[in-house]
Amino acid sequence: MAPVPQFFQNPIRYLRYASHQFPALYWSVVIGGVSPFILVGVPYIRKKLGYENSPQVPLTYPLPNRPRVPLTGYDDDEE
Repeated sequence: MAPVPQFFQNPIRYLRYASHQFPALYWSVVIGGVSPFILVGVPYIRKKLGYENSPQVPLTYPLPNRPRVPLTGYDDDEE
């Protein structure tokens, strides 16, 4: 069995070793390390490509601009 490479002595070799032996841990660290750059870069790239932000979803239902008329004929008859 080959010895485990030390990170500070040969980082490229250790990263290759880690990608084969611990792929989930390796890729989670890679994606976590790149995410700050993605947060900064993606909005800039979207603007350059011509994408526009979608309109915001309304939080309330618009009320009609007229007086409210009470409904008739839908109530239960109370006898």
